[in-house]
Amino acid sequence: MGKEKKDKTIASTPGTNTQTNPLLLAQEKFLSSLDKNTRQNFFSNKYTTPEERATVWSNQAELGESLVNKYAWATPDTRALNILKHFSPLVEIGCGCNGYWSKLMHEFGGIDVIAYDAFVDEGGGKISKEQDDDEEENIKAGKRKRGNDENVGKESNSMASAKSSFQVLKGGPEVLSSDAISNSDRTLFLCYPDEEDSSSTLLPMEGYPVKASHDDDANNDDDANCKEEDEGENEDEEKNDEDVEEEEENMREIMPMPMSLGYQCLENYTGNTIIHVGELYTDNTLSLEQAPWGRSSSPEFQQRLASEFHCILKAKLTNWLHVKDTISVWKRSERCSIVFQGDDDSREEEEEVEYRHIPVGEILPMDVAAPDFKHLLQ
Repeated sequence: MGKEKKDKTIASTPGTNTQTNPLLLAQEKFLSSLDKNTRQNFFSNKYTTPEERATVWSNQAELGESLVNKYAWATPDTRALNILKHFSPLVEIGCGCNGYWSKLMHEFGGIDVIAYDAFVDEGGGKISKEQDDDEEENIKAGKRKRGNDENVGKESNSMASAKSSFQVLKGGPEVLSSDAISNSDRTLFLCYPDEEDSSSTLLPMEGYPVKASHDDDANNDDDANCKEEDEGENEDEEKNDEDVEEEEENMREIMPMPMSLGYQCLENYTGNTIIHVGELYTDNTLSLEQAPWGRSSSPEFQQRLASEFHCILKAKLTNWLHVKDTISVWKRSERCSIVFQGDDDSREEEEEVEYRHIPVGEILPMDVAAPDFKHLLQ
């Protein structure tokens, strides 16, 4: 487990210092430019018109995409850095080529952290340098552009000097199983681990049925088309029958399901503490397209995380109008079993059932209510 020392708070305020955290500065400046009603009721048909939302959304998307490309998907602050420092030393996987969170931890929080990314030469927080063809359409749709935006102000001298003293190492989830990391008792830190995952880049996981493609078989029929028309029709009918049989057989085959970056980290990580930044299943994701799992971590990652670890802390981060990012800390749960002896007379076999033990001091409160309904818990 990550070492826990109660006196490791950050005395200064790097989370709000304009020289050390330009992402937070720009985000807070934009949010403070909006009136309270817009900030609190942006998606309410009662308080905000579709036209008003479109204007604010376009402005937020243009600025937000630029900041994401230049810095990071989520915004660190002083409270988040204090949480990270409490559970240091850390190792971050998928930090982006600039390692914004880890760099801030290392340079201005004095936190022992090692940061890895598989694509250390690509630009931005966690986005490649490839530019979108239609910038205006992406802004209207709320989609993020690819690449660095020259309209964003230059980084402060503090951040520039941090580049020279902090290095992002090349590597992915596999480094977690190396002796250097597995023996170092480091907490695993993941910030938006799966925001870019697609089935073409993921690794296989057992138990996922996939429909097979027969494009190659269809291409091999070119020679048959050169034969006489009657023979061609007969052969096509026979071929179609064969295709149907082959299709049914392939549909019964079990193909590997893709593994997300987050899931791969769980496969390789042997430590006891994980810190996650982003949206989770219980965070009331606002986007219906991304609900209920959120936009930062895959369903299979979240399911396994909640099965093998238990959450001991969760805190809200500074968010854009449409985002519900949190920083949460998870500890590996202790497993125990109940063994039921078999009955010799009925030849019943021994049965073993697994449960997990969560110490009382690590159980989150179960009584939770929104402000308008807190009186019901009294």
